[in-house]
Amino acid sequence: MKKHLSSITKDSKKQVLFNDYIQPDQHYQIDADKLEKLISKGVMGYVLQIRLIPQPSAQQPPGADVTDILDKFAEVFKEPTDLPPKRTCDQAIPLKEGSVPPNIRPYRMPHHQKDEVEKLVKQMLDQSIIQVSESLYSSPRLLVRKKDSSCFCVDYRFLNDQTIKHKFPIPLIEDFFDVLHAAKYFFQFGSQIWLSPNRGKNRRCS
Repeated sequence: MKKHLSSITKDSKKQVLFNDYIQPDQHYQIDADKLEKLISKGVMGYVLQIRLIPQPSAQQPPGADVTDILDKFAEVFKEPTDLPPKRTCDQAIPLKEGSVPPNIRPYRMPHHQKDEVEKLVKQMLDQSIIQVSESLYSSPRLLVRKKDSSCFCVDYRFLNDQTIKHKFPIPLIEDFFDVLHAAKYFFQFGSQIWLSPNRGKNRRCS
């Protein structure tokens, strides 16, 4: 390679020649007058900016404004200890006509998981989240690690097969983009559906 001459080779063919080649580790500065002359001659230039994007730490403490909001609405964010009050619209499980109560035997699990299940069941009994039942409906429980670090899970798949679904078409994502095009802040709201009280004749299902 000759000095001040370089080329790009692709597929064994020389594609582009560059005159006045500058080594990558060298800096070449020009003043505004020279730049204006080069532009007037039709010279094509490129402006590149490379910057390092700092990676956020795994966990950052909330700011003072967030802490004030959490303290102000502590009643909302605290861990529930009982069922919510009765409302005009409670949860219901409408079943298909002629459905047979699913009665599934428990899943086998290690002994140390059984101890954890017994502890969680006792905790929910003390909080009146669940109660002792002799219903013909039986759904097995198991421990599955979730994103919120909880692990208690009830397999309601067999009951879901006999449930009349409340289905509604999902809105078009294009409509969301049209409405939210100027939005700056978004948040994720996690609702604990499993704490919705199931009252009435369908209570036996859960």
